[in-house]
Amino acid sequence: MQNYAIRIEHRATKADVGRWETVTTYTSTFATEDGEGEAVVEVQVGEASGAWFVRTRDDAGGSDEADDTAYLKRVEAVGAAEAMGAR
Repeated sequence: MQNYAIRIEHRATKADVGRWETVTTYTSTFATEDGEGEAVVEVQVGEASGAWFVRTRDDAGGSDEADDTAYLKRVEAVGAAEAMGAR
């Protein structure tokens, strides 16, 4: 019996996610002209076309720190989000 690898491709991207859910938060510090600032970062998960994604959002307007990995299951995305928040 031969084993065959099945490649699943998701055409959805983070931009296709319509609703995001916050899983965890952490505080990030950054340099400012006056010294150091802080931002509360939300680590969120969202689904588009069966693929789950992770993103970060913060109250200081910072960029998304999560990569573009598409997870097959919500639990996998939540696990990745929780790991980001624990660092």
